[in-house]
Amino acid sequence: MNNPYVQWRISRNSIDQPLYPRSGSSITLSLKSSVYPYSRINNIEDHSTLTDQEKYKFLQYNKIHATSSWFTPISKNKKLVVNARLGFGLLNGWNKDLGAPPFERFYLGGSGLSGFSLDGREIIALRGYDEQTISSTTGDRLISKYTLELRYPVSLNPSATVYLLSFLEGGNSWNDYKKYNPFQVKRSAGFGVRIFLPMFGLLGLDYGFGFDPLDPGAQGEVNHNSQIQAKGYRGQFHFTIGMNIGEL
Repeated sequence: MNNPYVQWRISRNSIDQPLYPRSGSSITLSLKSSVYPYSRINNIEDHSTLTDQEKYKFLQYNKIHATSSWFTPISKNKKLVVNARLGFGLLNGWNKDLGAPPFERFYLGGSGLSGFSLDGREIIALRGYDEQTISSTTGDRLISKYTLELRYPVSLNPSATVYLLSFLEGGNSWNDYKKYNPFQVKRSAGFGVRIFLPMFGLLGLDYGFGFDPLDPGAQGEVNHNSQIQAKGYRGQFHFTIGMNIGEL
């Protein structure tokens, strides 16, 4: 598998500070596209007879992201801050016969920390659910995610910044455009803490409650749904490292 691509990104950022933003917003639109039209120059008309190695010798796709984040202070001292975020993503194939490749797909759920993989998957966090379990076993082509956080700082010292947060979150992923519904999401809520230390970067610990059963075909459907039926929720700890891990 070969994956030569180009990527364009347009962004606007007015956030006042990186460690504990109190005001401003950021908006980003990006396009990632393969650059080698292998199926157009290999003179093969019937791709159904090819092996997977031959079909995906060179990946042919375009991938679009749209994300935004707003910070609004709601107390007089501007310490209590609301952060609202939303993101969308989609993956298309350049060739209708081949469709979207089984690489570069979205996997939703958990902390967003990625393990070792060779398929270029994009792992998106959704707290309150196990790692990558909301999406299908082969990953999905469309994704939507929404987050609302309430943050309050314990320490704003640049050498040891600490803040507490509570969150509401929702998201889902789909393989079929006909089934895409940006309002049909898996919901969660919870609380957490973020600690920034210069020698380690940003460390986070969250506890999330997932409230919705997973769709048929999702990776964690059986185990997750049995707990939802028994308790009405699924509690889960999540550990994170870094500023933007698992963000869409």
